[in-house]
Amino acid sequence: VLTSIGDTYLQLKQMNALADLRELPALKGLPNQYVAPDGTWAAHTLAYRCMAYNTNLVKKEELPKTWDDLVTDSKWRGGRLALSNNPNAWLLALWSAKGEAWGRDFTRRLFDLAPQQRKEGLMAITALTVAGEFYANLPSPGERAQEYANKGAPLSYHCPDPVTATLSQMVLMEKSQHKNGAKVFINWLLSAEGQLLQYAASQLEPVNKALQLPQFVPFADTILGDRKSTRLNSSHVALSRMPSSA
Repeated sequence: VLTSIGDTYLQLKQMNALADLRELPALKGLPNQYVAPDGTWAAHTLAYRCMAYNTNLVKKEELPKTWDDLVTDSKWRGGRLALSNNPNAWLLALWSAKGEAWGRDFTRRLFDLAPQQRKEGLMAITALTVAGEFYANLPSPGERAQEYANKGAPLSYHCPDPVTATLSQMVLMEKSQHKNGAKVFINWLLSAEGQLLQYAASQLEPVNKALQLPQFVPFADTILGDRKSTRLNSSHVALSRMPSSA
């Protein structure tokens, strides 16, 4: 069983090296867009990647409602916004969903803001936002930003429309020596019980439809009910809407 395989998925699929998971009962508990049409992968975690911002430096009403608002507001100019080198976590989802022309224009306008281009990882750069090194950073792991906020740090989270998220894929090798045992494990992990245990261990949002609830989503007020642009490591993008009643 493999996870976090990135673009290797495309190579494995071309080699016919992946097993079909569609017979697993637990897959019925996942949204359709979280399972490959041919059953060669299933998502096991969902992660939101939006903006973390310092509440001492930015008021909630000053936050951009859409991504276009972000690049047209002079408030974010001159190094007040920090970017880490992780466009795959947010920008590529928007680019694929909105089209090539929008993606090129948005990226140009984004760098016209002269953001700080940081080399730190996602968790470290979020910590620097807490310290006031810049007004906000992009992208930021929602679950880690929530940890800082719970400790009383001057940090909150915001997702312009549409919300950007990534799905982590799980695959099974076709020639696995313990194929049936692997299927039992995958079926359990994708069930509500397995997803609950995964959340308890990692704080990563469940993909099971029964667990699409505010208590499992960091900063649910900025995520639930909004359009979501979701990107897989295999470059698949889906636009959907989180249920506002969740």
